[in-house]
Amino acid sequence: MFFAVSTVTALNYAFLPGEPTLEARRIIQSTILHHGVPPPDRYRFLVPMMTDGPIRMLRQWMSPNDAFDRFFAVFYVLALPAFLASLFAYVRVWFPTEPALVGVLFVAATLPIAMRPHEYGPHSFLEPTFFSLSLLCVVRERRLWLALLVAIAALNRETGVFLVLCYAVARPLNKQRVMTTLAYAAIWLAVFIGVRLYAGDGGRYWTVAKVFSSNLSQPWLAVFNVAALLGVFWWFAAAGFRRAPPFVQRVAIVIPAYVAVIAVWGIWREVRLLLPLMPLLLPLALSFLFTAESGTLDDPSVAFE
Repeated sequence: MFFAVSTVTALNYAFLPGEPTLEARRIIQSTILHHGVPPPDRYRFLVPMMTDGPIRMLRQWMSPNDAFDRFFAVFYVLALPAFLASLFAYVRVWFPTEPALVGVLFVAATLPIAMRPHEYGPHSFLEPTFFSLSLLCVVRERRLWLALLVAIAALNRETGVFLVLCYAVARPLNKQRVMTTLAYAAIWLAVFIGVRLYAGDGGRYWTVAKVFSSNLSQPWLAVFNVAALLGVFWWFAAAGFRRAPPFVQRVAIVIPAYVAVIAVWGIWREVRLLLPLMPLLLPLALSFLFTAESGTLDDPSVAFE
């Protein structure tokens, strides 16, 4: 089902933007691998490293451009249902199958607004999967898996630090949780610094001033895109906070911090940047519409007994 509802969106994003955009994607991927692109893309190695080998293999049977375009089409066709499936797995902790499925399919319906043609942003379609899986790891107390996710997410994009923050706020802190949080923070920081040492410094194109100027040039487009991304579910999420399970309430503390970072450094009309918030917002919205399953409100771990 998740493949069915996301494949058309994925293929449209992969093939319909037009040749200039597709060529820009190829160039940016190559320049990331050769340390030639300005920050912050300069340090986002996960997707280029994952895809470069298979693309090189495909070049034996087709042109370099076709190899790049077709492999990334497969990437998007797999990345979107992976996001939806991981989101469903997390939401299913708190709600029965039918309400969880309703919520995830609603998110799937709004994906086209987040996947408007863009030069290069495949990392944005892995981020929400990392958030969902990390929240599952926190619920299940899978600390080693969470450590691996923090490292991979940091290699994908700087926002991997919010996985650490999710762990820190998910439950009351004690000495053990403080030490574990510091260990996760150290993993993120090691990757964050390591990729910068590896790639070297580069002149930043998107300064705060330039980002702010770009955002002010199209404010109504940003408002429209943000409203279209979740529609009335934005209000449902706010209204459902008081009815949400305590765990969901606690991790929702991350939402204002994430939005603040996007407000300063993000291009507001590119609402793909808000996709990592889906695992945090959707359970809040569903808490307004439905009742969470008995036994999961105070101790989410019982869902996995």
